Amino acid sequence: MPGGIHSEFANSILSQLELDEGVPEGGYGGEFEPYFSRIHKRTPEQTARRYQSADQVAQVVLEIIESKKAAVRIRTSAWAEEFCKLKTEIDPTGKNSKGWL
Repeated sequence: MPGGIHSEFANSILSQLELDEGVPEGGYGGEFEPYFSRIHKRTPEQTARRYQSADQVAQVVLEIIESKKAAVRIRTSAWAEEFCKLKTEIDPTGKNSKGWL
C-alpha cells in the first residue's frame, strides 16, 4: 500500500487530459476532475516532498521479499499510513487477512 508515488505517471495522465481537452464527461469524470485539478497545480517540489520515489517504494518491496514474516498489507510511508487509515485501524499489523474493507 504505497499510496502516492512520485513518478511520471501523473504527468502522463495530465498531458493526455490536456490533449483530450479535459476529463471525459460521464462515468467517473466528475469524480476525478477536482483531483486532477489539484495535481495540475502542484509544483514538482511539492510532489517530491509529499510522495515517495519509485526507488523508495522498491526498497520497501525488496525488504518485504527478503523478510521471513511479511504482513498481508504494508504501508510504505507515513503518507500511505494516513491514506489507508481505515484499513490500518481495522488491521494495524497487516496480518489479519479478514481485515479487508
